[in-house]
Amino acid sequence: MRKIGKCKKLNLTIVVCVCLAVFSIAQADYITFNGSNSNPAAPVGIVENAAYWEGGVLPTGSSTGLVSVTGSGGASWGNGYISVMNLRQTGGYIDGTAANGFSTTSSIVYEIEDGRTSYSTYTNSLFNSFALLNTGSADIRLLNGVIIVSDTLTLNNSSKTLSIRNGLFTAASTKMKGRVNMLADGDGEVSFGTATSSIGVFNFETGNTGSITFDGFTAGSWNFITGQGRLLKDGVAVSDLADFEITNGGETIALIPEPTTIGLFGVAGISCLLFRRLNH
Repeated sequence: MRKIGKCKKLNLTIVVCVCLAVFSIAQADYITFNGSNSNPAAPVGIVENAAYWEGGVLPTGSSTGLVSVTGSGGASWGNGYISVMNLRQTGGYIDGTAANGFSTTSSIVYEIEDGRTSYSTYTNSLFNSFALLNTGSADIRLLNGVIIVSDTLTLNNSSKTLSIRNGLFTAASTKMKGRVNMLADGDGEVSFGTATSSIGVFNFETGNTGSITFDGFTAGSWNFITGQGRLLKDGVAVSDLADFEITNGGETIALIPEPTTIGLFGVAGISCLLFRRLNH
């Protein structure tokens, strides 16, 4: 019987995929939110009021405003439409339960990256409604934290983007024509409540272990979305649900985890041992 040669050394090339869908607006210098009480250590007041920011101007263009802490009762989004603004929140609480909630027809970037991971114990932003409307791009980035919309989330068109890495995003109902990105290596949980109009685009990046839930959805709902080219993996439309797991009666979708590098090394090691046994 011909012997099988010894197991040769395995030369493995590891390809690292870097997803660049979302760039954080973290930077060295920020415009500080001083609040109506002129106290940056515990500010309160309306976030979209220019007078309450350092220098008396809203953070727009290349400027980014920072809310890292708020005073008793938190800050607020006020009663009007949100102006053009770049805002990064790393702590504190912003209340958006006034008449118009969070509503904008302008370009805005709102990023939350809170260091806390006990998501059931805090909320970064609470809204009675959350509407990204008409002209202008809008990019909402939940990198780590909690956003709650007690009524309706509206993403009016394809220029409106909601990106989630870690944390919780919850809405009672959703009107969506925008795009949802479940970011690489995140585990955020998103509940959009009841879909009340057209559904947008859903993109899962490799390594994401989070989930998206719509009340009343079935597996057929996700098959329909897939058939329309609106379910994506790493930005490319999928033709079926082979890479996804549908649970909770069809309401919830998640990306099936891919084999880990450690797991692949384990398989290679076992194969090598089998070859050696056959050689002796």
